[in-house]
Order: sequence, then structure tokens, then C-alpha cells
Amino acid sequence: MSGQGATATPAFSGAIAVSSTDDSGRTWSKPVLIGQGAHPDIQPWIACSPTGVLGVGYKVLYSGLHSQPQFFLDILSGQLSYTYDFWTAVSFDNGRTFSQPLRVSNAVLPPGNAEGNDDFSNVALDDNYLYAAWGDQRTSPTNPAPGPVAIYFARVPLPAYPR
Repeated sequence: MSGQGATATPAFSGAIAVSSTDDSGRTWSKPVLIGQGAHPDIQPWIACSPTGVLGVGYKVLYSGLHSQPQFFLDILSGQLSYTYDFWTAVSFDNGRTFSQPLRVSNAVLPPGNAEGNDDFSNVALDDNYLYAAWGDQRTSPTNPAPGPVAIYFARVPLPAYPR
């Protein structure tokens, strides 16, 4: 998987790219792009269910596209001054195709996340659900004012992702 992170330069600007292998890494599929690409899709996480469903979680940063050096500088200096939200997508066919992305955060998050950066964002799956967690600086789920970093959690039934 490729996507812009604190140290990673994305293979496809503004998008998450996922490739899969059926032969222990000797060959790889053509990358499947997740997200719209109009805004940076950043800090991706991937996981697999016991039955082989792949899940991806990532943040959409509401800004123009960033160069990797500028993004890295903004993250390290705590100056990531753009709002974002958390999205997920799943693949039921070993990564050959992915569902349309589904936003799991209930609101756009305040600018930045300097104290938490991406230490909290992840996804996990079982046979029935995708579980997502991410850092967020809202004062509360209903108050968009910035506050201390909190951990938000979503549980999404796999049928919510159209095949």
C-alpha cells in the first residue's frame, strides 16, 4: 500500500494505492487507487479479516495537494493547519477492487493533530465488521472546537460496503 504519511512519499499523488500478490511477492497486481485524489489521502492503514476481506483506513486532508517535504515539515512542526476526516474502504476480492470509500468520522475534524499525529489511526476486521480508530482534536463528538487529542472509534458492518 502507498499513501502520503509522515515519512512516506506517495506513489500516486493524493490517493491511496493498493497492490496484491498471489505468489509470495514475486509479482504484484496493478495498483488499485482508493479515494478521489482531489485532496491528499494521508496516513493509510491496512488490515485483513480472517476470511480475507481487506480493509483500508485513511484521513482526507481538506487542502490542496502537498509535496512530501512540505507535508513532513508541517507534521513535525505541528503546523498541519487543515481540517480532515477519516474514511474506510474494503475489498472482497483480494485487493483487485475496492468499495466506494465510506466516511466513518461524523464531522470534519479541526485543523492539525500535532499531539497525536497518526499514532492512533488504524483499522482491524473480523468476519462481520471493520473497526476503525483515529486521533481527533474535537472538544467532544458534538462540539467541533479544538480540544485535547481523543481517540474516536467506529464499527462498520461489512455489508455497508457495496460489492
